Amino acid sequence: AQGSYAPFASSGASALARGQWIALLPYLHPRGRSALQIGLGLGEGARVLEESGIAVESVELDPAVAALARTRGFARGMIHVGDGRAFWRRTPSSFDFVILDAFQGAALPEHLLSVEALRE
Repeated sequence: AQGSYAPFASSGASALARGQWIALLPYLHPRGRSALQIGLGLGEGARVLEESGIAVESVELDPAVAALARTRGFARGMIHVGDGRAFWRRTPSSFDFVILDAFQGAALPEHLLSVEALRE
């Protein structure tokens, strides 16, 4: 189902019931205005945040996926191609939200979940 479009819920309660955690972020931090999404896919999560008034920068490792998201996906914000951890090390920006949605097969890349990475 990766990359397939499933409409996001229209309210916080229905997002919670459907397990759409990204859609809940604006409810959890209403003053949040910026997000960094590591791992883009077609950009459905980024679109939901953008529709809530949150500026989203995404980092996607695979240039083909980034190109597809730009041309046929849902993401409208800034898309960077590269490793998410390398990006957040060098960016001078700060973000109200950081979403880790990068997968290698069925698991998140370990270098994004280390204690050192989370401190960064």
